[in-house]
Amino acid sequence: MKKQVLFIQGGGGRKDHEADAKLVLVGHSLGASMLLKYLSENKTSKKIEGVFLVATPFWSGEEGWVEGLKLRTDFPDKLPKDVPIFLYHSIDDKIIPVEHLLQYRERLREATVREIPTGGHQMNDDLTLVANDIKTL
Repeated sequence: MKKQVLFIQGGGGRKDHEADAKLVLVGHSLGASMLLKYLSENKTSKKIEGVFLVATPFWSGEEGWVEGLKLRTDFPDKLPKDVPIFLYHSIDDKIIPVEHLLQYRERLREATVREIPTGGHQMNDDLTLVANDIKTL
């Protein structure tokens, strides 16, 4: 049986370690939308080097359960300044249609957008493209 693990690393507590820390944020699907919502509604004292969002849903429905996930209309203006944002989406994603990516492309004009021809919602379990972009920071 497969297990899903979320690993959150502690800060360590050494001052020299904190000064060298580079925070790279990566989210997939619901996690990506939650990350974007958090960053647009909260301030962070940590230096963010880049934000990488994969197959991110754009919540716009009228269903009640979606209400808490929706972004504010001014969310692009509330994101941390001078932080590169990368968006990835497979064109053949049947879980989150590529139209969601188009919504973000329209609102996040400075973001780097990567449309992948095939790979579905999980991008064929291959995040090489994301890893290569992280290396460019």
